[in-house]
Order: sequence, then structure tokens, then C-alpha cells
Amino acid sequence: MSDVDATDNPLAALWLAMAEIAMARATWTPKVLAWLKVVERAMEADTKMISCTRDDKTPIDVPSITEYQHPCRNTIDDLRREINDLKDALSTRLDLLTEEIAKSNRSTAAPQEVEESGPVQPQPLVVGSFSTTDVRPWDEPRHQTSKYLPFAQSYTSPPHLFLGLNSLDIDCRTNIRVMSDITDITTEGFRLNVKSWCDTILYSSRVGWIELPPNNQYGRFSTEDDSPSLKPRTKKSRRITFSPPFDRPPRVVVALSSLDIQAGKNCRVVLRATSIENDGFVIHIDTWGDSVLHMAKADWFAYPADSTDIIEGILTVQDPNGKKRNHIGTVDFGGKLSKIPNVFVGINMLDVGCEANLRISAFVESITATGMTWHIDTWADTLLFGAGISYVCV
Repeated sequence: MSDVDATDNPLAALWLAMAEIAMARATWTPKVLAWLKVVERAMEADTKMISCTRDDKTPIDVPSITEYQHPCRNTIDDLRREINDLKDALSTRLDLLTEEIAKSNRSTAAPQEVEESGPVQPQPLVVGSFSTTDVRPWDEPRHQTSKYLPFAQSYTSPPHLFLGLNSLDIDCRTNIRVMSDITDITTEGFRLNVKSWCDTILYSSRVGWIELPPNNQYGRFSTEDDSPSLKPRTKKSRRITFSPPFDRPPRVVVALSSLDIQAGKNCRVVLRATSIENDGFVIHIDTWGDSVLHMAKADWFAYPADSTDIIEGILTVQDPNGKKRNHIGTVDFGGKLSKIPNVFVGINMLDVGCEANLRISAFVESITATGMTWHIDTWADTLLFGAGISYVCV
């Protein structure tokens, strides 16, 4: 690394690390350079001077930082959050560069002979999970936390990714805003993003996913497809058409992937699939009471009802007092599975008090070929009046 006079200057150290990585590739790619300029603007606001040289004592040839201005910051918390967001954005770019190098190495490797085989077998569904705490501590909230995730199996074309939130810890003083989405998807992998926006403080979140090969039927319904967020309604629905239709009514799974609900009112939202027929179904995202639902998104996928390698269901808990910390139960697979499955869990209903942070964690444990134990938990002073989850065992 370079000799750096940047004591107590994390932005300077971060900038230099990026410079070293970029120059190791022999070219300044436009994406890297763009993010380096963001760091430069942040450095402009720092009163410390830095100098940097390479190991051979020759100067690093980098763009000037004097031409950029940085907006004023109002509080230390704003500065800390901005630096965390910046680090995450830079990490995103570095992950992409790493994957580009890996793909380049694979493409230049000697081709292997392909053996002839029989009929193509359907690819198995793959389940995964990502938590923001895989990247950062819960007490360093950011507006975006991301990670590049390689696929565990190869695909000839990018698969669909069915997402579902299954853990949330969000400050109650502002709107509950959280969004999960996918970017940079290829046949090799994808980037999973967990976002908040405006003044929301997202301490942590966990997202489950299922990799669905392209021949599976999948979609995402947003309440904003029905009406804008500034005109909230208590009930929103849409008729979804299968293409092509199934031979008989399939099974449909739904899970919450994004949410924006008003602060000062209980967080109430429920997802449902109704009127399931061989050619389509109706998806619902509803709220009730005095809750104000600005936006929610529901992921869905459908599979043949006679499938023998999938077990799915819905679990719901209720507590009129909201003070129970741990809801625990078991699921018996009824002898339908011959191996220990991988299990997806996604929230499909919430009823949480507004006086304390929204805290919920849904997960499974003690998974065997015959059954599993499930949890829907909360902690601290959160009032959890009700919650529901969708689970899928593959």
C-alpha cells in the first residue's frame, strides 16, 4: 500500500485503497473514477491535508480534488451516515470489478469438452438469505446496504429472484420505509440491495430469496401500480394472468418485499392470493384501522399443485396485548420429503404498535426431513399484535 499521511482520516484511506485497486487493473474505468470523485468531494470538506506516494516513492497520478464542492453537513450523525453510505457504494463497485475479473478469467480458460446427455432435467430451486448485518453493524444505519452474491448453480439465462423480507428493525419516529431489490443480475450472480429513504432509520433487515429458473411463473405487484403513494387506500388488488396457463389451479406464494407506511399509526399490512384458477389469480395488499399505507410491494410465484418436491404454507400469530416476545411452533412435513430441505421465509402480515421501533424476526431452525421449528419473535419494548409468514421448503 501507499505511504499515507492521513491520520484519523478514513475518507483519505478509503480513497487511496480505491486508487491502488484501480491502478492494479492498469486502467481507470469510468465507474471507478466516478465513485472516486464522490470521495474527493467528501475529502474537500476535511480540514486535514493528505499526501500519498506509491511504495516506490513516486507520486500517484490522480485527478485534482480542488474543483469539487461538498454540501454542508448539519450534524455529526449526518456525516457518519453519509460516510457509511459512501463506503457501501464503493464496496458495490469493487465487488462488480472483482466479478468482472473472475468472468474474464473464466472466459480465457481452456474450453472443456461437453458430453452428450439425455433430456434436460428441471433445475432445482435454490434458497438463500441476506442480512444487512452481514455487511455492517446494526447500530450504523445506512440508506442502502448491498452485497454481490454469486449463484450456487449455473444458468443459461438469469433466473427470477423471488424476495421476501423476514426481519426488520426500524426506528418508529419516522415512516417505516424499506425496500429490497435486485440489480446487476447475470447468469453468474446478482446484487441484493436493502434500502430506506428520506428520514427513515433502518437499523437492520434480512431478506430471503428463491432462485426461480426462467420457466417458472413469477412477478411483483406494487400498490403504486394501482394508485400513487400520495393517495393511499386501505385495499388494493390486481388480477394476475398466468402465461402460459396451468393445467389446473396452481399453488401461489406471496411475500412482502417493500413497505412505506405512515409513522404515528400502527404498522398494519396483509398480503393475500385469492381466486386462484388455472389462468390467473387476484393478489391483494391491504391495511386496516387508521393505518396509512403509502406503498407496499409483494413478490409472488406460482408452481404446479401436484409438485412433490415443494412444501409451502402460511403461519399466523396473534397477541391482543402485543407483549409476547417469542412465538414458536413446529411444522410436520408429513413424510413428503426424502431429504433435509432448504427453507425460505417471508413476511406476509404485520400488526405492530407505533409507540416503539418496529422489530420482528421470522426464521426456522432444527430442520430435518420430517419437520422444522419456526419462530416469529420481537424484542425490547415493541408491541407485536400479530404477524404472518409464508414458508417454502425445497
